[in-house]
Amino acid sequence: MDQENILVNMFCLPSAGSSSSMYHSWNKYMPSGIKIIPLDYPGHGKKIRENLTHDPHQLAHQLCEEIKTFGNYPFILFGHSVGAAVMWRIENLLRTEDIYANLILLVVSGRPAPSYLKDMGKKSILNDDELINELKVYNNFPSEILNHPDALEFFIKIIKNDFMLNDNMLIDKIPLTQKPLLSIYGKDDPYIHHHTMMEEWDEYSSAWLGAHAVSGDHFYFLDHAILLDTLNIIYSHLLKILNTKINIR
Repeated sequence: MDQENILVNMFCLPSAGSSSSMYHSWNKYMPSGIKIIPLDYPGHGKKIRENLTHDPHQLAHQLCEEIKTFGNYPFILFGHSVGAAVMWRIENLLRTEDIYANLILLVVSGRPAPSYLKDMGKKSILNDDELINELKVYNNFPSEILNHPDALEFFIKIIKNDFMLNDNMLIDKIPLTQKPLLSIYGKDDPYIHHHTMMEEWDEYSSAWLGAHAVSGDHFYFLDHAILLDTLNIIYSHLLKILNTKINIR
């Protein structure tokens, strides 16, 4: 496949309390023909006027319909944290769709394999103070929200919804996929204590591509240098899948 003919869409699913904005800079570093398409959940980002939902089936169905509007091209699903759980819901729904043949890579980011999720505990039952302390552990709680009561109240409503969404997927049974799968995580992620927690994703794909540790914490890719490392990991595997050469700029 010649470089000018390549068109691969990479759909990115955000973490709890986040929006598509967490991925907006990624297209700056994409090679020609690779397009990052950040998706928003209802009530987040570009869909802020829509009603929040913590029903994973409803959410996955809506996102599947959105993905199908982007045409008949090869695509990647990338899910970070709770986004990785949503990703599997999408993958399962797409199995009955013609577009499933175009899914060429799955990337789990910052979410341990299911056998470890039973120890995670339900975060939706936390009170507001406990919830804020929990968010601080991730090192990504904006001070401008914390110091403004109205903004904090609005954000807490969203994060509680997203934690409920996560809780509703903690015991999901993920069927084996034939699609290539890799996992990525930050070495200092407070909830990923050892490599095995990400390596055990190998049980869910017959085309396992390995667990990859990078520098940083749960939101490792917010660091520019680490983001480039992350993209190179993904695309080194993508190149093998596509059997062509693309270089990260």
